[in-house]
Amino acid sequence: MRLRNNVFPFLMVAWLAVFCWSFWVFFDTAPAGDGFVRGMNRVFGFLGWQAAATGLAIVIAMTGKRFERGSGARWLARIPAACAILLVLAVIAAIIIAVATAP
Repeated sequence: MRLRNNVFPFLMVAWLAVFCWSFWVFFDTAPAGDGFVRGMNRVFGFLGWQAAATGLAIVIAMTGKRFERGSGARWLARIPAACAILLVLAVIAAIIIAVATAP
């Protein structure tokens, strides 16, 4: 029990750092390439860091299931997974909107 209490805050801080870093990489990286694929390095950098954040979110969710039902830590452990799911839904929505509004 004690080890879990020490690891959980570290995992949450690590997830938050990786999650925020993915956006920083996207906005701070200069676009590379020519033509249609110009700037894909930014997208792949973002998605790579988001994959790492999703991996941490899965570990956090598994760790959070061990806390008492209804506790604040258990609810807090759900936030990273919810952010990952919302990001996937946002990407799917963007694709649907792009396809639906195509001339």
